[in-house]
Amino acid sequence: RAFIDSSFPTKREWEASLQLSDVEREAAEATAAAAWQTPTKRESSSAGAFQSFLQWCRACNIEWHPGIALAECKGQGGGLSASTDIGSGEVLVTVPRSAWLSAASLSDQALSATLSPVHALALVACHTRNAAAAAPWVALWPIEADGGWRSDDDPQWAAFDGWLSDLQRFSTAEQSAAKDALATTITPALSGAPGWDEYRWGCSVVSSRAADVLMRGEPEPLLLPLIDMF
Repeated sequence: RAFIDSSFPTKREWEASLQLSDVEREAAEATAAAAWQTPTKRESSSAGAFQSFLQWCRACNIEWHPGIALAECKGQGGGLSASTDIGSGEVLVTVPRSAWLSAASLSDQALSATLSPVHALALVACHTRNAAAAAPWVALWPIEADGGWRSDDDPQWAAFDGWLSDLQRFSTAEQSAAKDALATTITPALSGAPGWDEYRWGCSVVSSRAADVLMRGEPEPLLLPLIDMF
């Protein structure tokens, strides 16, 4: 079972820590909602795609609480919602290790050992994107890099007009580290290594969908079916 340690701050909590007045925050959130909830950035999340995904989850022995339901979120693909009251301490989702994606999922463990868990998992996401066995799950992932992993010249950044300049600088630093990992470690060691656009997409998937799970006392990013939709 995967138990998520909620003590680690989420990116939303980090953004909320910025010193903005109530008026500035309301305006910024409205701008962000319009700029980043772009339907063309995600796969179509039809009822058929949801049904295929849930069938795939059952085949992978993933279990979920009867009180949660998969629903379409406008511009954001699929998400989970509560269809009934759920008590404190109830298990919502159980994912067997065989269905996890982690740095250990990388077939080249020597390469994985030279990368940070985030960069290794991003490479795993790139490989999984073209894996037929995971197609129903991947169909609900973003089809392009989104959030802070948009390209530097993406016009969506201009919509923020500086109010998220700190977040943009943070994103730039993350992208710089990922570019360095790709150029100096992954590409020299891996035949058929992804290009920057594809690897940036993988980093975006990890940033937006991975959960930090305590493994051997240390937080490690994992991609967990269903849990990645909370």
